[in-house]
Amino acid sequence: MTGRVTGPGSARAGETAQRRETQIREAQLRALHNQSGVALAASAMAALLLVLVMWESVPKAILFGWLGVFFVLLTYRMLHLLRYRRAAPPPARPESRLGHFMLGALASGCVWGSAGLLMYVPGSLAHQALLSTILFAVSAGSAGVYPIYLPTYYAFIAPTLFPVIVRMAWQADATHLTIGLMGITVLATLLVIGRNLNRIMTESLNTRFENLDLIEALTRQTATAEAAKQEAEASNRAKSQFLAAASHDLRQPLHALGLFVAALNEKACARNVRDIVDHINSSVESLEVLFNELLDVSKLDAGVVRPSVRPFPIRSLLDRLRSDYRALAAEKGLGLIIYPSAAQVMSDLSLLERILRNLLSNAIRYTEKGGITVECQRRGDILRIDVWDTGIGIPADQHQRIFEEFYQVGNPGRDRRKGLGLGLAIVRRLARLLGHRLEMNSTVGGGSVFSVEVPLAKEARPETPEAEGTAVANATLAGRRIVVVDDEQTVRDGMQALLTGWGCEVIVAASADEALERVANAAGRPELVIADYRLQGGANGIEAIRHLRAVLGANVPGILITGDTAPDRLNEAAASGYHLLHKPVRPARLRALISGTLRDGGDLPS
Repeated sequence: MTGRVTGPGSARAGETAQRRETQIREAQLRALHNQSGVALAASAMAALLLVLVMWESVPKAILFGWLGVFFVLLTYRMLHLLRYRRAAPPPARPESRLGHFMLGALASGCVWGSAGLLMYVPGSLAHQALLSTILFAVSAGSAGVYPIYLPTYYAFIAPTLFPVIVRMAWQADATHLTIGLMGITVLATLLVIGRNLNRIMTESLNTRFENLDLIEALTRQTATAEAAKQEAEASNRAKSQFLAAASHDLRQPLHALGLFVAALNEKACARNVRDIVDHINSSVESLEVLFNELLDVSKLDAGVVRPSVRPFPIRSLLDRLRSDYRALAAEKGLGLIIYPSAAQVMSDLSLLERILRNLLSNAIRYTEKGGITVECQRRGDILRIDVWDTGIGIPADQHQRIFEEFYQVGNPGRDRRKGLGLGLAIVRRLARLLGHRLEMNSTVGGGSVFSVEVPLAKEARPETPEAEGTAVANATLAGRRIVVVDDEQTVRDGMQALLTGWGCEVIVAASADEALERVANAAGRPELVIADYRLQGGANGIEAIRHLRAVLGANVPGILITGDTAPDRLNEAAASGYHLLHKPVRPARLRALISGTLRDGGDLPS
């Protein structure tokens, strides 16, 4: 037993076809009514012309009778047209209205066709020719209106022309037979023209409604896409807010721990104690790396990172990478080859270095045997830096996902030794920020290559000697007066222990007002203010520094310390003009910044 199988698809197709048919019928009905006014007026003029032409040859009773019937029908059709135009909603059943319109056209055709019999003047070829011409002209004129709905056209043109053609042929002489044959030819031609016009108009309407459906579908898709975009943006904002809040709350104790470890390291003398301190410090540093990756993503998303693009030789950067990563690769039994290059490039040295360090760290992390190779190739005015590895490789369907935050290949257990999965996300953001093209090719089991294309520079400035920075970091801080404003007691204690260990005279306070009270009771003015960005009561470090400077009447330099990673707060802190450090602060970095700020006098906003 066989039968037709229907499903939701065929049902939807049937509903679409039915809806399209209704739309076309409604459009045909509107077109007929919109164009009928002019057509009926032209028809009235043609009727008056016909009566005028036949005035002397046809009895007046026939002429007045025919003209009366014609105008009664014309008036009825005009009233019907007006009712349609005044009706605001479209008709519920367009087929019924079309049928009504077709009957009106049929009645008009019959009235015109009766003229071909009633006004036929035997023996006067001239009057017969005029009668035929007017009827054929009226029929031809209807081709501009009625073919939109073919039954209406046929209903009008056939009864209009057929009687006069038959009457001509009824004469049975050669002349009238020829005219009758020509009339049939014209009638057939008009019918074909009407059919073709109907097909063109119907196809045009069908295409129009298809386009409208497409536009509607695209509009819905656009609205859906916009809603999805807004949802994704809201999700991204929620993620950023969560990361900012979690990061700040976790950075506070980690920051204090780092300060205490550094202070303890200054006082530890016994070897076993120093070993314990070193282990603690190593753990703190590992946590700092993870937090700094989160901070990097937040800073890049906030747009507070401003590249400092300048020319420099790539050789020294490659030498540093070779020196820093040789031991790490050797611990895993991997080879590390970094080919030197004499090229000079145009980029931000620190940001480009961060890109390459992330790529090298990833390559070593995901390679168990073989090695890593870094080489540079000149390609026109571009230097292409390739980082090759013989690692596990990346499946083709994950080539784009590896650049997403927290996504890692081959780490389903989320082993923290393999990082957070932010390294490549940072690489992509930095590459976009610098305008450097980033490419990746990889096969499972065949290793990977990540490539960065950097513009070449014609000449480069020498790099700043590291000795200068070392000298600043090692400068003595003995006797320097520093105010610390932080609402966390553990952080204040840690900062006091660390700065006191460096020989500083330290005043710690939980707020700007408390700091002013303690400064008033201390000997000498402070030389530097270190303030946490987020303070109690909705205050912030920017306001605290400005308040202290205003009351003290001196341009005391300031340093902001923040654990926030929210983009708006990072932007505000960066725009303040004060030096900015992110928790957890490395003691060496803090000492170098304090020394440099005190040496330069701050050079900060008033």
